[in-house]
Amino acid sequence: MLLDANEPLGKQVAAEIRWKAGETFFLAADVSDEVQVGALVDATVEAFGRLDAAPNDAGITGAIGAIQDFDLEGWMRTLNTNLTGVFLCMKHERRVVQKAGRGSIVNTSSGVEEMIRASQPGGRPGTADEIAKSVVWLCSDRSSFVSGASLAMDGAAVCR
Repeated sequence: MLLDANEPLGKQVAAEIRWKAGETFFLAADVSDEVQVGALVDATVEAFGRLDAAPNDAGITGAIGAIQDFDLEGWMRTLNTNLTGVFLCMKHERRVVQKAGRGSIVNTSSGVEEMIRASQPGGRPGTADEIAKSVVWLCSDRSSFVSGASLAMDGAAVCR
């Protein structure tokens, strides 16, 4: 199940997934809307019979610059997407995972790309493939003993 507020992009990604890897469904929704998030989780269970893995990766950059130039509406949109959205996804996913007695929920986030570039030994952020492989591992049975951990996928930036 694929969710995005950007319907044209979401449909394009879903088509690529179906072409390369098989079955998927797309729903256009806003992760900061609890009714839409609940409907997404319910639709996932309806379509697939269960929720094995829930990689939550919704996020927006929001305003960049001096704080005095931010408007409250943009600030709230960023918080509602990046924080409330993760909370709502986890709330509804946890309901299903707990009932089933199994399943993985993985939340990812990223910083501002310029900050990442400056801090990375390789001078670049991680690729989508590098991040996806870590998320796949976290959603697999191989990480069954991992719980509540932060996995820094930062190219050793914290070691500098």
